[in-house]
Amino acid sequence: MYLRFIAIAIAIAIGIAIGIAMIFVEIQKIFEQLFVTLSGKFKSA
Repeated sequence: MYLRFIAIAIAIAIGIAIGIAMIFVEIQKIFEQLFVTLSGKFKSA
């Protein structure tokens, strides 16, 4: 009974951790693109 609950809790925790990690990667990509576009604008100006 308890083992099943613990297994489900661990599975949910891993799923959330993977989701957060993916979100952080996406945010990092967006910031890199913004930085590249901003630096490109400064160079052209």
